[in-house]
Amino acid sequence: MAAREHPTPSPSVVPPPSAAEDPAAALVAAGLEGPVLVVADDDSIGRLAPAWAASFAAVGWVHRVVAGRDADPAEVESLAAEARSLKAATVIGTGGASVRAAARAAAAAVGRPFVEAATGGS
Repeated sequence: MAAREHPTPSPSVVPPPSAAEDPAAALVAAGLEGPVLVVADDDSIGRLAPAWAASFAAVGWVHRVVAGRDADPAEVESLAAEARSLKAATVIGTGGASVRAAARAAAAAVGRPFVEAATGGS
């Protein structure tokens, strides 16, 4: 069996707490750009998706929100495929620890910066 190659970890950016509500402003301040893949848990999507849409629209960036669950290999590959399809320049993970871990691994798999955005509910 061939040795499995591990992707190089993506650079991580930990933005201010307001990044969950206005992610585009935090990304611009960090020197990052879109398109952006947002990986989030269902609760975060329900509470914050409208704010994310307004934030990214304000800077003219395309974004896609996908529900994440955990960092198992199939989930990570699915998220990486979403990032490739979007041609994401940045991947954001928000929600529970397992969702953020999956987003971080997907970002590493596609060689894109990872941003962890804390939410009040996570």
